[in-house]
This record gives sequence, structure tokens and C-alpha cells, in this order.
Amino acid sequence: MEDLENAIAEALQKFAPKDWSFSVSINELKFAQTSSRVDVSMHAWESSDKPFEGMDVPF
Repeated sequence: MEDLENAIAEALQKFAPKDWSFSVSINELKFAQTSSRVDVSMHAWESSDKPFEGMDVPF
């Protein structure tokens, strides 16, 4: 799961300002026959180390 979290963080970093950093934590990963769901918690920091509000991103 850590590899997937790191890949998401790296992808986000490509589109963010250079002084931002990302930490991604996947809380739950489920795949079913009829649907799929990934629950992701994401937090972003500026160089000032002030965290932005976390986002839960279901997709």
C-alpha cells in the first residue's frame, strides 16, 4: 500500500507549487465486482509548514 501512497504523492507534486509537499494515506482500498472505491486522506504543506485542510477524496 505504501508504494501506491508514494505514487499518488509524487503525481500530486508534479502539479503543485515547488514549495508544497504531500503526504498521502490510503485508509481503505476496496474492489468489488460492481464497483470500486478508494478512500484517500491527503494533506499538503507549504514551505512554512502550515498544513492545509485535509481532503477526503473518494473516487
